[in-house]
Amino acid sequence: MIQPTAEPTPEVSVLLPLVEAGNNGEPANRFPLKECEADCDSNEECSGDLICFQTTGTIPTSVPGCVGQERNGNDYCVKPIPNLLNRIGNGGSGYGLCQGDCDLDSDCIGDLICFQRDGLEPVPSCIGEGRAGTDYCTLPTV
Repeated sequence: MIQPTAEPTPEVSVLLPLVEAGNNGEPANRFPLKECEADCDSNEECSGDLICFQTTGTIPTSVPGCVGQERNGNDYCVKPIPNLLNRIGNGGSGYGLCQGDCDLDSDCIGDLICFQRDGLEPVPSCIGEGRAGTDYCTLPTV
């Protein structure tokens, strides 16, 4: 007799509240920051594989995976989201899809191009607003 198999339990996603935990690496015992904690300046200030979600600083922004409204232009550590705009540096190279701040196409890996934008202009193939005036690597248009 074949025994019925149990249905897998669906994963429940719990949204965490936004927390202002520190700024500029202080207090040191709060860094690296956990999910939905602020104020990070780079991915390195976030725990594990979390990324630093950059808010606009001027327009209230919903932070992915977190509950509440960002305050004071803080940037929060969040789980990576495919194609989410992510400012991981200022200049330099080796940026992947939807990463910046690039200056030239050669700053992007592979065939990606550096999308030069004004303000919060949407970036093709990417989601989110990112930082005003920040340029991001994206797929070339046909």
